[in-house]
Amino acid sequence: MLKVFSGFFCFLMLAPVVSLQAQTPIERSWTILKLGLSGEKEENRAKAVDALGLAAQKIANDPDPRSAKALVDAVSDEKWIVRASAISAIAQRGDPSLISAVIPGLDDVEDSVRFNAAAAVIRLSTGKNHK
Repeated sequence: MLKVFSGFFCFLMLAPVVSLQAQTPIERSWTILKLGLSGEKEENRAKAVDALGLAAQKIANDPDPRSAKALVDAVSDEKWIVRASAISAIAQRGDPSLISAVIPGLDDVEDSVRFNAAAAVIRLSTGKNHK
């Protein structure tokens, strides 16, 4: 009986890993980033936002709207470091249609968020990076 319980417990612990491995690399990547963006630790959310920004910078013509949506959602995070990172990542993405998402950052209580928002508005207004 203990052996069955032990095996069942191991199955439950490995179930998320197995489901991740059954996904395509793109699906798995999105799952990992979503987990990071919705995590408890602000440092992990900020790192996930930075990763999205890096991906957006490397893939300027990314047709997948999930990256833009994830960044826009992170702009309203409760932690300032996540908001600042999200706004910076949106600026790196270079998509002028996202200006409206960063404008509220101009009135943020944190200086870093306001500075990033100001720089993002200027960068996105030029529209030079988005094709």
